[in-house]
Amino acid sequence: MPDELLFDVQSLFGYAVTLRKLTWENHEGRRPEIVGQADAVSLTLREPHVVIESGDGRIHFYRMGHGH
Repeated sequence: MPDELLFDVQSLFGYAVTLRKLTWENHEGRRPEIVGQADAVSLTLREPHVVIESGDGRIHFYRMGHGH
């Protein structure tokens, strides 16, 4: 069974972000609260409400209305 591409989006900053099914399933196994949220992740990367750069240079994208 090939590793299906769930999404390939361009982030707000113009770089490509891809997510494959097997990678997502691995994340879902460790974080059950994200099960079924791949579309929300894709939307958040494309159209975040807030973007924060942490002290270590990582960029975090947030969108209101997702999560618990």
